[in-house]
Amino acid sequence: MRCCAHILNLVVRDGLQLISGSIETIQYSVGFWTATSKRDEKFIETARQLKVPSIKKLKLDCKTRWNSTYLMLNTALEYKDVFARLKHRESLYKRVPTEDDRSKLAIDLWLLLDDNMVNTMETNIKLMFEKYWEMMNYLLAIGSILDPRYKMKTIQFYYPLVYGDMSSFDIEKIRKKLYEIVEVYKKKSKQYQEVKDSRSSYLMPPLPKCGSYADKFDMFMDSNTNTELEKSKLNYYLEKSLLPRNTNYFDILCSWKMNVIKYPILHDIAKNVLAIPVTTVASESTFSTSGRVLCAHRNRLHPKTVETLMCA
Repeated sequence: MRCCAHILNLVVRDGLQLISGSIETIQYSVGFWTATSKRDEKFIETARQLKVPSIKKLKLDCKTRWNSTYLMLNTALEYKDVFARLKHRESLYKRVPTEDDRSKLAIDLWLLLDDNMVNTMETNIKLMFEKYWEMMNYLLAIGSILDPRYKMKTIQFYYPLVYGDMSSFDIEKIRKKLYEIVEVYKKKSKQYQEVKDSRSSYLMPPLPKCGSYADKFDMFMDSNTNTELEKSKLNYYLEKSLLPRNTNYFDILCSWKMNVIKYPILHDIAKNVLAIPVTTVASESTFSTSGRVLCAHRNRLHPKTVETLMCA
């Protein structure tokens, strides 16, 4: 399952494609005036001459983090007059933000406008978000259902807030998905395989064709019986009272270990879903330092050395 922060970044970046030209112009301008200390001093001096009230420092954005792009644009807009003045003072400065660029980047004003470009951007962002959400929301919902303190209550409360009138349809989809997963795990379980193997070892010699359908029917009935048994266990789990939420310490994995006999299939699902480690953006970004550790000028480090440097 992908990082939520990464998905948001991809979603916003795709939405911002409509104004990518204006953003690139700002990136060029910020990069130009922060490239050297001399240019930086010249920029600050011009800002003082024009009596710009802002004291924020220009800072180039990180292309993999949309919030840094927002901060770069927000600061650059406060210095729009400075960029225009410096155009006449520096011959090497070629790409100056125009009035059209600035109007596209006035993000705070978008909420007040009925603008086709903004509406298109909103549509693109929503479609991209739904694309990623469709792939991951089942896992999140099932993880919540497998918490005996919440079960279906979390999605029953939040889905109407998110999906409105369509919430009942989406809740039912989650329930069906859970039944499907139970069926998949049942077929993979040792207990199911043992029963299946024991049946196959006692099979009679091949019967005439007229009798083969009776055997198939028996197998079909046995399969349905097992499936209904697992469904009834799942229904029993969902209908059972919730555990209290106000406990000081609750080990959900330990709780499922104690229920391995009562809910063997659900136990296997919980073991895989709930044991997935969750990382935060800060710890994930640590592993983005590999480009600085292993660069073009230092590319023969032993893998163990690289790992040690990154983890340290």
